[in-house]
Amino acid sequence: MPKPKAHPRVKPALSEGELAAILKACEGKGWLHLRNRALVLVLLDTGMRLSEAQRLTVADAKRERLVILGKGEKERMAFLSVETRLALKRYLKACPYALNDDAPLWWGRYGALTLWGLKLALKRLGQRAGVPLGAHKLRRSFATWSLRNGCDLERLRLLMGHSDYATLRRYLALLESDLKQAHERYSPLTTLRGRKRRE
Repeated sequence: MPKPKAHPRVKPALSEGELAAILKACEGKGWLHLRNRALVLVLLDTGMRLSEAQRLTVADAKRERLVILGKGEKERMAFLSVETRLALKRYLKACPYALNDDAPLWWGRYGALTLWGLKLALKRLGQRAGVPLGAHKLRRSFATWSLRNGCDLERLRLLMGHSDYATLRRYLALLESDLKQAHERYSPLTTLRGRKRRE
């Protein structure tokens, strides 16, 4: 008899309060604070995987539209908002290294950051903010908040670089309040109540 499959546990996205705490933890003097803010905004703004963000170059930071090579060598587009591009510009202006367009985007005290270095930077930032933080939490937050803001599933799937909806579903941590609002908006009784008020 085959072993029953456990239902995947949906992990939560960042709350508004947690995100505010993380961005507050990015404040301070020094270029590393600017780097941390730029890193958080890039991941939150695009839903990139950390390995994808680690491959970005200085030239990418100057673009509004990026072509990302994701899992399985599949290409997709990602977009950087004005706020994110401004954060990147401030970080690069303060960065003490002499960088050309082909240089890696993310740097630390001892040189260009590896994937492990980026993970460590996010972990330490989360510790300062009092919020457990990793790239996947920011990716889940991108997906969840995009959906809350009205993005349809097909566009979200393309932005996330998923081949199907089953994978996307694992990232969508809808809260009880989201479901309550959906019920209030779409319940048949809501339509009936509206009709009675008009009569």
